[in-house]
Amino acid sequence: MVYHKDTLITEVQFTMEKFNGKNIMGILLMALALIAIVFGIIAFCLEDGSYAFTETYGGDAYTGIQNAAADTANNVRDLTRVVRTVGGLGFLLTGFVLFVVGLGNSGLLDKLLSLIKPKAKTAPKAQPTAEVVPATETVVSPDAAPQPIGYDPQTGAPVYANQAQTNNQ
Repeated sequence: MVYHKDTLITEVQFTMEKFNGKNIMGILLMALALIAIVFGIIAFCLEDGSYAFTETYGGDAYTGIQNAAADTANNVRDLTRVVRTVGGLGFLLTGFVLFVVGLGNSGLLDKLLSLIKPKAKTAPKAQPTAEVVPATETVVSPDAAPQPIGYDPQTGAPVYANQAQTNNQ
């Protein structure tokens, strides 16, 4: 693909405008989140060592030293299990929190939500019609002033019999 020099500069500027400081911070947080999640998985996969057995050598000093070393090794193994579990959970929890915060800061969450949640379609606005609202029946004497046959719903002005005929034609 061949780009003209000005076109390439324009595209780079557009890309830089899209990735402002907030977007870059969000992307960095998501990258740190992935690293923390990987560390959490590695912590769960660590081996905790093997069990050390106590030995008896016939009453000399070697028996006490061996048993003390076996107790220490077993305690270290138990501590490794605790650190592995707590550390792994801590890394996983930190990773998920960083990922959610980074997703919110990068602006990707808004884009994902706009894909999931379609925009509401608005119904077209109804055009007002000029219909005549019938007036109440009244008895009118022939020499009285003309009475309206209805009222225009838009303006509220009275509509007379001769006006209704000209509007409908």
